[in-house]
Amino acid sequence: MWKKKFKFRNFLLFLAFNSISLSAFLSIACENKEKTKNTENYNYDFGLVAPPINSLNYIKYESTSKVLPSLVEPFTKTGPIEDLKSILHPPKYIIRIANTSASVDEKGEKSSNFDIFYKKSKDEISKDWTKTISSSFYSAHDWELLGGLGRASQDSQETSSFYFFPNPKNPTNVMAYTAFLGEKNNFWSNGDVIEAKDLRDYFEYILDLNVGSQKKEKIRKLGIRSADEFIQAQNDYVSKFSTLYKNPWGRRKYIKNEFGDYIQDPDELVWQSQIKGDEEYVKKIKDAALRFGFYTGQLFLDYTNEEIENNLKYNPNFDLQNNNTQVFKILLPNKKGEKPEDFKIVKIIKNPYLNPYQEFVHDKKEHKIIAKQKIFANSENSFTLIYDENKTLRPFSVIHQTNSFFPVNRKFIEAEVGNIEKFGISYETFLTTGPFKLEKDLILGPNGYLKLTKNLDYFDASSTIPNKIKILFSTDVNVSNILFEDGVISHTYTSANKILKYYSDPKTREFLKKNGGYGTIAFSFNLDDETNKNIYLKDPNLRKAIQLLLNRTEAIKYVGWDFSLPTTLWTAYGQNTSDDGKNLETFYEGLKFKEKNNVERELLDINFLKHTGKSFNLEYTYLSDNMYDPKTAGYYLKEFQKNHPDVKEVKIEYLNNSTEEQKKAGLFLQEQVRKGLKEIGMNDFITFELKSLPENTYASFVDEGKFEIIYKNYDYLGGASPEDYIAVFFESDEINKMSQKNIGFKINPVGSFTYETYVADLFFEKLKINNKSITKQKILEPHIKAIEYFIEKNNFKNKVVEAQKQNSDSKYSSLSKDITNNLMSKISEILKYLESKDDLTSEQLEKLYTKDFLTYLVEYNILNRAEKNKIQSKVNKLFRIYILEKYGVKEIANRTRDTATRLMFEQFIESYDDDPNLKNTLNYWDKFVELAFKRQNEDSISYNSRIKSFFTSNFTDKEIEDGWETIWLYPFIGSYEKVIKDSAIVLPLMEVDTNWEISRITGVSSLYTYALQYAYDYTKPPRPGLPRKRKN
Repeated sequence: MWKKKFKFRNFLLFLAFNSISLSAFLSIACENKEKTKNTENYNYDFGLVAPPINSLNYIKYESTSKVLPSLVEPFTKTGPIEDLKSILHPPKYIIRIANTSASVDEKGEKSSNFDIFYKKSKDEISKDWTKTISSSFYSAHDWELLGGLGRASQDSQETSSFYFFPNPKNPTNVMAYTAFLGEKNNFWSNGDVIEAKDLRDYFEYILDLNVGSQKKEKIRKLGIRSADEFIQAQNDYVSKFSTLYKNPWGRRKYIKNEFGDYIQDPDELVWQSQIKGDEEYVKKIKDAALRFGFYTGQLFLDYTNEEIENNLKYNPNFDLQNNNTQVFKILLPNKKGEKPEDFKIVKIIKNPYLNPYQEFVHDKKEHKIIAKQKIFANSENSFTLIYDENKTLRPFSVIHQTNSFFPVNRKFIEAEVGNIEKFGISYETFLTTGPFKLEKDLILGPNGYLKLTKNLDYFDASSTIPNKIKILFSTDVNVSNILFEDGVISHTYTSANKILKYYSDPKTREFLKKNGGYGTIAFSFNLDDETNKNIYLKDPNLRKAIQLLLNRTEAIKYVGWDFSLPTTLWTAYGQNTSDDGKNLETFYEGLKFKEKNNVERELLDINFLKHTGKSFNLEYTYLSDNMYDPKTAGYYLKEFQKNHPDVKEVKIEYLNNSTEEQKKAGLFLQEQVRKGLKEIGMNDFITFELKSLPENTYASFVDEGKFEIIYKNYDYLGGASPEDYIAVFFESDEINKMSQKNIGFKINPVGSFTYETYVADLFFEKLKINNKSITKQKILEPHIKAIEYFIEKNNFKNKVVEAQKQNSDSKYSSLSKDITNNLMSKISEILKYLESKDDLTSEQLEKLYTKDFLTYLVEYNILNRAEKNKIQSKVNKLFRIYILEKYGVKEIANRTRDTATRLMFEQFIESYDDDPNLKNTLNYWDKFVELAFKRQNEDSISYNSRIKSFFTSNFTDKEIEDGWETIWLYPFIGSYEKVIKDSAIVLPLMEVDTNWEISRITGVSSLYTYALQYAYDYTKPPRPGLPRKRKN
């Protein structure tokens, strides 16, 4: 633990330990400002503010993201601004493009499967790999990025920083690439050399569910091959055995050998059975781990290729193909190798993640190890990254991903710190790398700080401009503004009430700068089948009413995003464009939909032309909210009352993390709904209870579904693909305690609700037209009763009664598996029994009774009847599977087409006159319904692959025949936005896009994250010759 040092002249610490109010202190500070301004001689070049961090553990926690690039060097980093390039002369970072035209599958079609490309190209690459490189190239430095850990490029093709392999099906995208690190350029603060394995270890830690990293979804969204499969394999293990598999990557423990070196135990057996009968599940984890698309060229664990090669002459029995341990002699430093004691004898073992696309040859005569395909990772200083073939990315997105590839020193964490939980909790348990060293004088948490000092041992230290930096932890923008005015810091975001003051003063006007960004802030509901405690939120009429009672132009004032844009769209389209460069939002222009009372609305809040105003003087633009409509809200509330005639008042709990922004968002919600209800004569029909929790407790409550409505910035859901936002509702991320899934809401922010839920509920309403008393349970009753009968027949009744008495999730889980396995062996008997109970054909019954369908029926029957949420969850799942088999996609689409008409789903196609035939073949609603449903026996990986293939234009033959082309995908995404508005599962409020900063910092183009090697305060530059002005 660090000893806190009470420096009362430090503004933030003074606030922390004084009892006077903030307002009183600020008045004192203002009164004395002129006396103290510029009189204190701060012993650092400039100061900054950042949100508080309680731990430096950047593996587990997102809170480090702001300051991390100055603590740990990423693979690429933000470079200097143009004015500095002519002074610093940074090296070039070239990206060469490989020829992938040979990647053709057995059907003669182009393939983005890297295995196929390798098989068809490896011989040519082995002969002369430079001939497979095209003359075209990209320059990373033109995208304002430099190498970081990456090596600088020379003039020849052989010495580029990156080699991109284009997707043959869509050459504007990249399916894989190889990248090289600067050899022995980068060191950890303990002296260890940084190698490509350190980058791989970063991914391994985060994707290991035992770690519980907050970054898991961010890394998963990178699209690296087999990341989804690896996570799914771990989840399957948990579901089956009610515990995590402890070592999913097959890592070896660090031990200290006889020479005092920490090495990975070469004799340890990995990927071993953990529980009797788990072998099949362990194999799935192992296979997914080995397929994970990030490979280095390091041959053996703990030893560099150079070290192995330099000692080959002492090891005549060395076998390069041996995957088991082998004894190896290594010459000791300053020894001649003439005596046995000149060597250390070690055991070496192959790196399990050695690049499988590289062929190494042992030249025994020359004592060399030769890599035949030099375009692929071939040493510890290179890696080859392979994307999922349906998740290939554009070059710009690929290169900017590497800006978030950080190394981690696993040996230090596990051999010296102890484990990942202890990493970063103190100065002693953390390592830095890059242009700065972390000073020991630091305080974590609110009102704390950290200090950075120039690292004189850094390979590019001569280009590091600041000598010392102090970063204070604060979230109060008003405090930060005063710190800026007093010269304590040189950069901060500024509040609306300060803009006029700063702009009207010539001394501060030049410090103002407007920033743009992309993301969506929204209210979201807990629609999880298992954890939702407020059943009224499941009624879309109530959610629609709340949606229409909110005036978003008021929201931005309440919460402090004064310069942002109100929005009712879920997708933050930002700079997303079509392949021909057309902005995504332009495809939404003119699209409309109708509410259930026939009120017609535009889909877009602001058209593209007006939207560009945020780059200029947005604060003078007239803003409105086209979804604010209390009258229509009243219509939906009356529909809600028809469904719940006895309800006089609905109480909803708003949960927040105690920050000012979230608390103010709750007040906005409370006040806006109150005002709107008063306007339509329904005073206090909906009320909100505001509940504040500490940040960590709040995060746990959200993860576990212990909330009803929350306010959140959902920018993390967006990525490089236009469909990223709408895609989160294809699959649930729900709580299922019987399957040991105790956290959710990461991938899907509302838990259980999906497009399948939406369509199934529409279809159920159609079934109710002819029978108003019908329920989903009644529809499923023949199957529920059949399984109840077979449970009793097979002597499980007493066990069910006992399980219901215990009412334990683990007991239910174990019993469910036993019964399901037993009944699966009797499935023919069950189907025969059902032939007279249901009007499904024998073929339909056979297809219906998958293991999933049977499991849900068993779980329904064994649950304690008091577990209403869990029971209803099983009913919902069973119903969706049942209607898909009984009616099929086409009939479900036809029976619900009135909703498609109301939402004007086919509007874009109907307005397209270039090809009238398309109107007969291309149908958005049919495709929407088809994609909404998982097919029978389609697991999550296959389903996600089908969705991703479609939205990345990897169309099936049938889709091509129907007329699908990339150009039709963009307005189709707009149709999904109509569904999100119609279901009101999330309530978008504003874009996370625009704010003002006041800054004396130049040298870098942005301080979104703190990559500070080239940053300096231009009013007091730390060295001569630097530009004394910031370009706006």
